[in-house]
Amino acid sequence: MTCNEYRKKLIPWLDGELKSEQAAEMQSWISECSQVRHCVKCRKLTEEFKSFHEVFINIPQPEFPAFLHHRIISEIKNKEAYYHMKAVTSRWKAVPATIAILLSLYFGSLIGVKTFSTQTAANGETSELYSFGDFGAVSTTYENGGLE
Repeated sequence: MTCNEYRKKLIPWLDGELKSEQAAEMQSWISECSQVRHCVKCRKLTEEFKSFHEVFINIPQPEFPAFLHHRIISEIKNKEAYYHMKAVTSRWKAVPATIAILLSLYFGSLIGVKTFSTQTAANGETSELYSFGDFGAVSTTYENGGLE
């Protein structure tokens, strides 16, 4: 590890954010660097950061205001009620749409059965069941024996 790498990892090391292996490496580096190389910069930087770290840790945390806590909780409850009502209404919107689709299919099938089940010929007799394409202009012309 170089001094530059050590300096980049110094703050996470002091905050306890490094893994145990990395923390041990940092500890061995600072002891090796200060004893073998006599690196004044690393030692000075470490001492400054340690003192800042201790000051920040010992600062008393202000108490969270109770009125703000109650306001946040009430907003959450209002939003929960709003989104619950929105979910319920969106589910109920599907019911009329489903009913409309089913009714259109039912009445469409009734119309189709009446239309395509029997056909009254020109002489008033009921003919057999025709398929869908038998009611076109071509089939009527063919039945009548050609164009008139």
